[in-house]
Amino acid sequence: MSPHLKRMRWHAIGRLDAATSGLLLFTNDGSLVHHVTQLTNKVPKTYMALCKGLLTEEQLQQLRTGVELTGGLGTSAPAEVEVVEEQTATTWVRIIIKEGKNRQVRRMLLAIDSQVIDLIRVQVGGIGLDIEEGGHRMLSDREV
Repeated sequence: MSPHLKRMRWHAIGRLDAATSGLLLFTNDGSLVHHVTQLTNKVPKTYMALCKGLLTEEQLQQLRTGVELTGGLGTSAPAEVEVVEEQTATTWVRIIIKEGKNRQVRRMLLAIDSQVIDLIRVQVGGIGLDIEEGGHRMLSDREV
């Protein structure tokens, strides 16, 4: 990172818990932070989750209609859910949510009697994870 960029005040757009990897966005544009994090804007966040067990169509449908979250967080909004790969005792699913409650994807999967083994955020809005782990790049004007 250039010395000029190091001197700027940076804001994280959302956050990931310690057990989740993937896309983190940082900006010096407060209006961008507000736009992405404001619930009324419903900016989609896409995750790849490796789940314990083989998920049934009934479990997937529960995620698609909303589930009761632990910790008094209420019911999740409907999610887009797609099975990407089934293995012997696990399932990779792509989950797209438009809210960002604390540990939401993990709580959603617990609500359907599954468990997250690995969780990766791969996209926020139209910005996808397209760099190596630990890397960084500037967003284009079109992405902002």
